Amino acid sequence: MSDPKKEPEEEATVPFGPQRGADSSLGEGHHRRWGNARLLLENDDTGSWVIKDFSVCHPAIRSTWSQLLLQREYKACNRLDGLEGVPRSCTREGSFSLRYRFMPGMTLRDAHEKGTQFPADYFMKLEELVAAMHERRVVHLDLRNARNILLQEDGQPALLDFQTALSSRWMLPSIRRLLENVDRSAVYKHWSRIDPEGMPPEKADWLQRFERWRPWWPIEGYALQKWKQRRQERREKSQGSK
Repeated sequence: MSDPKKEPEEEATVPFGPQRGADSSLGEGHHRRWGNARLLLENDDTGSWVIKDFSVCHPAIRSTWSQLLLQREYKACNRLDGLEGVPRSCTREGSFSLRYRFMPGMTLRDAHEKGTQFPADYFMKLEELVAAMHERRVVHLDLRNARNILLQEDGQPALLDFQTALSSRWMLPSIRRLLENVDRSAVYKHWSRIDPEGMPPEKADWLQRFERWRPWWPIEGYALQKWKQRRQERREKSQGSK
């Protein structure tokens, strides 16, 4: 794993190596895409901090969509403050950014791709962490993105990027359970992919039942991004047929 104090390479927008949130993991220039923040590492006398900065976005996004995302993440992190495995001490920094404590580690995606050995109880603890988040009446809704889950240096799980998070405090119990099950299914999905032999059969059965209605789930990624992706795929397909 990389040293979080390592000096960034020239022109790099995300200088802290393997820990990467959903907005920064596509490399240099990704922050210029629609609605994506720039992630930076700041070191001071109190430690290391992640800065999520939307000031690089288009002014129309910066003043509208980014405000919603920042406020969602700020509220979620503060509701969960003190819970191990969640960004701590989250504060707003000006109008277009926030900062929180840096957690050294690797995203679930990077760790899996590099063949990292996961602790035997990693996914059980990840399930417990998500359940603890739900006890505080917060649902994440984007845990199927393996870049939003962290394998920390001590082998413990952590959660990142709460831009899609919602408070379930005032939801009807049936809606709250449904959204909590969306998070739970994400944990089981990663578990079945990375450590199928260590996954209890009853959890695998639960995931299989849940997946039957998954294609009808309307909230999956940002709608405009998904529309642009489909449009680009159709365009490429059309050009390829010529």
